[in-house]
Amino acid sequence: MKPSAKPYWLASEICDILGVEHLEAFSNSQVVVSQVKGEYEACDIAIITYLAKVKEKSSMFKKFEIKHVP
Repeated sequence: MKPSAKPYWLASEICDILGVEHLEAFSNSQVVVSQVKGEYEACDIAIITYLAKVKEKSSMFKKFEIKHVP
């Protein structure tokens, strides 16, 4: 896992402990948002692996939404 991804995993663990059911995430990367939503396809194996982990983590919420913020 990339060091920059660790805060996100920690946040997801905290959300799990707190019983969060609905999560709205924001990113300044349109590419990342589109890849998570499945609108863009990832080609790099590291990104594909990362996206699989994101999808696994996001499935623990009743509602998960990710949005692009410029």
